Parts: sequence; C-alpha cells; structure tokens
Amino acid sequence: MLSANYIFEKGKRIEAISMKLLELIVLKKQDFHMKSVSAKDFFDQIQELMALVFKKENIDFPVSVKYFQLLIEPDLMKTVCINLLDNTRKAVSSTKGRVVISGKPCPNGYIIQICDNGKGMEEAELSRITEAFYMADQSRAVDLNLSFVRYA
Repeated sequence: MLSANYIFEKGKRIEAISMKLLELIVLKKQDFHMKSVSAKDFFDQIQELMALVFKKENIDFPVSVKYFQLLIEPDLMKTVCINLLDNTRKAVSSTKGRVVISGKPCPNGYIIQICDNGKGMEEAELSRITEAFYMADQSRAVDLNLSFVRYA
C-alpha cells in the first residue's frame, strides 16, 4: 500500500509539473502563484528525493541551509534543483563523490549553491549553459528517431 501511494503521489507531481511547464513554454505564462516556503523544509524534501540515487552511487550528499522564507513556485523550483543535482551526479566521481547544497540569506534574497567534486566544465562551455537542451559532454547525447503511427 505504501508503494502504491508513493507511485500515486509521484504521478500527481509529474502531472502538475507537466501542466506548469506547458504553461511556461507554450503559453509563455510568467505569473505563477508564488508561495512562501521554509528553505530548510524545501531542501529537506530535495535531499529526501535525491538521497537514494546518491547513496546508490556512493556520493556523499549533505545539505546545509540557513533559515529563510523563500518566495517560490515550489514545483518548478524543485524541478530546477533536481535537474541540477542530476547533472551534477553525472559529473561526480562515484568513488569519492560529494555534492553539497548550501543556502544563506543575502541582502537581495537568498543564495543557493550546489558544489561538487566533479570534473567541471571547460571555460568555453560556460557561456552556453543556459541554452535549452545544451550538453557540454556530447558523449551522453542521445539521437532519437521517432516514428508516429496512427492507428484507426
């Protein structure tokens, strides 16, 4: 029963994220309802979501955030964090890997840092990291040949 509930909750989360991404990309919606969320609670959830993956790959994953109320759209911010952490996981050495999330208040809001002992990026690649679907390491790129078949 616990597994079924977990799957159901994750399915609801994916559905909600899909709808928000659809609004963001297709409708160019930019006025999402922001919520005040405890930084500690938010990053505890992120740590819980990623802990098993990091543990499986023998990567140390501490989280150290200072108290702050974040004004965010939680589902979209969670997606951003998970994508960053997943990319970080791929670049970290699995023998002595370490990924650290830290957060602290600053005069203009809150600084979130994700640091790792991975291989890093070439300086020439840094200017392109905000491009949609850009991959610095092309060895992980996948060519997709999609065929769409219509059944009557």
